[in-house]
Amino acid sequence: SYLILNAGLRYGKKYRRNDMSVEAFSPRVALVYVPSKTFSVKASYSRSFVDAPYFYRQNTQNTYKGSEDLMPEYMNAIQLDFLGSIGGHFDYDVNLFYNHLTDLICNNQSTDLNAPKYVNSGSLKVAGIETELSYKTTTFRSRLNTTFQRAMSAEQYYYYDHHIYSIPSVTANLACEQRLFDKKNHSLWLSGNLRYNSRTLNKAHSRVTGSEDFY
Repeated sequence: SYLILNAGLRYGKKYRRNDMSVEAFSPRVALVYVPSKTFSVKASYSRSFVDAPYFYRQNTQNTYKGSEDLMPEYMNAIQLDFLGSIGGHFDYDVNLFYNHLTDLICNNQSTDLNAPKYVNSGSLKVAGIETELSYKTTTFRSRLNTTFQRAMSAEQYYYYDHHIYSIPSVTANLACEQRLFDKKNHSLWLSGNLRYNSRTLNKAHSRVTGSEDFY
């Protein structure tokens, strides 16, 4: 009565413009422990994919020359999630995650001018935590979301000193809503939003050592 098992399998097959096709399986499984109405813990694993964009596969310009042989990018995700409520007004969600991404599309470093500019050569391992805290009454609502992620390692990908190119390590978002009046079927709310992103790498660090500029 305290355990829930959820498992599924997705099969995807995509027919491409050149009459070729790509296919992939995406399994998922989650085990949920619910000791009370106000608290639960979920452990899950999933594997997902996204096919190579049409732009990278069919572009014939020398600067962005693609390849019809590009394969999908994959991500294996492991998560441990804690979900609960406090005092009837507060709800929280804390999610610990580990993502392993493979076959990432990167710039080809070959000196051959006829070679494709993009290849499936990158891999990335990322760990982090996502949190959400919300407060709700009949006249006021607020929600705080935060995310911290750290690149553990990478191969042939845009990464330097545990940072991912163009991706902030810390993000936070606070949204608040206050009801000004409520009359019959109509109400007026005043809302505000505050967002924070940590600094990011302003250029790709491509498999060489050295310092990087931030913005």
